[in-house]
Amino acid sequence: MDNNKIFDPKWDFVFKNIFGKDEQIFIDFINSIFEDKNEKKVKKIHFENNEIIKNSLYDKESRLDVYAILDDETHVNIEVQIRDEEGFDKRTLYYWAKLFEGQIEKGDDYLKLQKSICINIVNFNIIKNDRCHNIYGVANLEDNERFLTDFEVHFLELPKLKKVSYNEMSKLEKWLLFLKAPTEKIMEELSMQDPFIGKAMKTLRYVSQDPETRALYEAKLKYELDFNTAIHSKQRQIARKLKEQKLPLELISQATELPCEEIEKL
Repeated sequence: MDNNKIFDPKWDFVFKNIFGKDEQIFIDFINSIFEDKNEKKVKKIHFENNEIIKNSLYDKESRLDVYAILDDETHVNIEVQIRDEEGFDKRTLYYWAKLFEGQIEKGDDYLKLQKSICINIVNFNIIKNDRCHNIYGVANLEDNERFLTDFEVHFLELPKLKKVSYNEMSKLEKWLLFLKAPTEKIMEELSMQDPFIGKAMKTLRYVSQDPETRALYEAKLKYELDFNTAIHSKQRQIARKLKEQKLPLELISQATELPCEEIEKL
C-alpha cells in the first residue's frame, strides 16, 4: 500500500482518532447534525470511554464508537457502519438501550436518566426515502405527537449525499463529503471552505502516517477484502446451482444479487 495514501475516515478507529479526541472538531460536527434538524447548539462536551483499543481486529467488545456527554447532560454515541449487515436496525436499538441504561446503577433514581442520542453514519441505504439525514423518536401513531423526548436516533446515509457545488452545501453536507470521499482535491477544497474540516483533515493526514495505525488499517482492509471475496464466491456457487435447475436469470439475480451478465458466464 502507498504509505502516502490517506486513510478512509469511515473506518472506526480512524473516525475516533479524528472525532473522539478533539472537542472542537466533535462540537462542530455534532452541531452540524443538530442544526440540520433545527435543534439547539452544543457549546461544551466531555468524552466518555475514549480509549482506543488496537490489539484486536475482530473482538466485538473493541468496537470503537465515539461517546460523549453534552453540556445539557445528553448522552451521545456516534457509530460509523461501512458494511450493510443484517440486524443493524436491532443493534441500533440495543446500543441506544445500553447508552440509556448505563447511566444509572441498581438502586439509583430513574430521574437521573438523561436524554440519549444514537447517531449512525452508514455507507449504504437503509431508509426508504431520498433524504440523507433522518431522525427518529417516540411519537403517537395516531397523530404523530412527540412523546418521550429522551429517545432519539439519527441515520446519516452517505450514498444519498447529493452532488452540488461547495457553496450550495450545508455544513453537514460538507462534513459528510469529507467522510464519504476524502480525495486530495476534495480535502483542499473543503479546507478552504471550513477551518474545522481543515483541522480534521490535518488530523487524518497525521494518523495516516503513523506506522502502527497503518499496520492496523492494512490488516482491516485485508480482512474486509477477504470477507467480500468469500461472500462473492458463495453467491457464485449458489447461482451455478440455480442455473443448473434452469431457473430464469432474473430470478437467480434477485436471489444472489449478482448481475445477469455475470450469471450467464458461469
